[in-house]
Amino acid sequence: MRVHQALLCATAAVACLGASAEAAPFKAPPASAQIEALREQLGDTVLKAPGVQMPDNKAELDAALAARDWPTLSAAMRGVASHDAATKMANWERYQVYRGGGYNVVFMYVHNLATMAASYDRAAQANPALAQTAQGIRTAAVSQMIYLNAIIAVDGERCGDQTAPIGQRNRMLAVSMQLIQDAQGLDEAARRAALDAALEQEKLTAPVRGYDQDLCRGGMDEIAAGLEKNGEKATRSTSQPGLPGKTIDIEADAAFVPALSDPATWDARRQKVRERLATTLAPLAGLPAAQ
Repeated sequence: MRVHQALLCATAAVACLGASAEAAPFKAPPASAQIEALREQLGDTVLKAPGVQMPDNKAELDAALAARDWPTLSAAMRGVASHDAATKMANWERYQVYRGGGYNVVFMYVHNLATMAASYDRAAQANPALAQTAQGIRTAAVSQMIYLNAIIAVDGERCGDQTAPIGQRNRMLAVSMQLIQDAQGLDEAARRAALDAALEQEKLTAPVRGYDQDLCRGGMDEIAAGLEKNGEKATRSTSQPGLPGKTIDIEADAAFVPALSDPATWDARRQKVRERLATTLAPLAGLPAAQ
């Protein structure tokens, strides 16, 4: 039997965005003044860049993110109805990514960039001059997809249940196959640049990326907790093509809080993973793993 926890996450288009708004809150320890200053500095590299415009509802988006209100953010993503609105949303997402936004924020950014690239592809059929714009956005999407894999690997070391980040990685890859294929269509220099940019970005934002509760959701520990608390409410849903067994929807335990690995080991564990990233992530850029 395959257990599918449909209620563990709010869905934004194709992306699983983590825990529902009802999940037990996680209170991270306060960051130092030095870290907060760096967070502001990194955010300002986007916010104060020439020509960058933010959505009119930036304050509301900021508040929703601070509250981990993924349904509201999902609705905001679905409400983007023009190239201009999509660009402003992407600017806000990039701003939050550089402020240390975790798995869900980067996932939103990747999805938005990929959607924008596809939209410009369609527009380029009538106006070929837009093809270069589409290619540039797609290259950025590929780089951010690689960056997302990097932070899953590095920050996943903070999770007490290692099946959680593995599951998040697998879900992300399942909806990123088109981007991975798109990377194959870039020339080698562009693929190398996308990989290098992702690796540099991971190192740049590492100090301001705190414990990511949403990255640590959806593992076997949480599935077991959901079964124990809500097993009698389990319902059978339509099986998914290509996947064996029965698909069972289990309501998540709203009180579940993911366990952490030993914080004293975080720096060493993250650095060990970081040292292997260039090799492990190269295939996502269409490059040999040995490079």
